[in-house]
Amino acid sequence: MGFACDIGHGTIWVKLVNSTYQYIQINHHYNNWYEMPTSISKNIDRVMGNIRPPRPTQKLQQEIEERTKQFKQDITRIMSTHLVNSARTAQETLEGLNNQDLGMAREIAEKQYKRRLGTKAHPEVVTQAYEELDGWVRPKKRPTEP
Repeated sequence: MGFACDIGHGTIWVKLVNSTYQYIQINHHYNNWYEMPTSISKNIDRVMGNIRPPRPTQKLQQEIEERTKQFKQDITRIMSTHLVNSARTAQETLEGLNNQDLGMAREIAEKQYKRRLGTKAHPEVVTQAYEELDGWVRPKKRPTEP
């Protein structure tokens, strides 16, 4: 099996496969962090629920609840920003590589994704990642005429 890109040292090929996989993986996690995952939210609630000051007032309870909600929003925003920046880095790496063997690299990256995430892997994540990498934009739905 021959490769079009220079794989004498394998560097370009490895970067092509790894960056493709990373982009898919980041897309998967970005979808999970659109809102804070339920299990993490519940764990934060459990920790905050263990704060039991003496003689708590309604005002104190409300402030703790507000701070908890704000904390969750902040963490979700931080994670989303991190994932967007990571996706941008993977995309920039891919843009700088010879992509003649992109189809083969995508096959391998998709297999890695399925193997590593098992039943949590979603085919639509792969499709979405490739569409974004290829610059394809889903057309807007047009209203149907009466």
